[in-house]
Amino acid sequence: MVSSSSTGLGCVPDTASAVGDYRSQDGGRLADALLAVLRGQAQPGDLIVKQDGASATFNGHHLVFGNPAEDGPARFVTGPTLAALVAELSGASPAHADAVAAITRIRNY
Repeated sequence: MVSSSSTGLGCVPDTASAVGDYRSQDGGRLADALLAVLRGQAQPGDLIVKQDGASATFNGHHLVFGNPAEDGPARFVTGPTLAALVAELSGASPAHADAVAAITRIRNY
């Protein structure tokens, strides 16, 4: 369960572990889906994280991980933003990461 604190993430390692362990209907973990994006094995789409679950698009397929709350606070990350983060974490310059985001935006829309 993600921290119910309205002002922060609570204990970040615990929160990251809990969110990463959200599972889809077929048993896939959110952490593994995000790792596939980092490895270039999956095309990122949008990601919405809510209390107790997440909704995401990878390779054009919508997946639900865990049991996301119907309402309440949510954290939203677009596919182009995820692509840019992956690029920078992989060593790309900010300018190249921006270009990756632009390309992803074209591909996804």
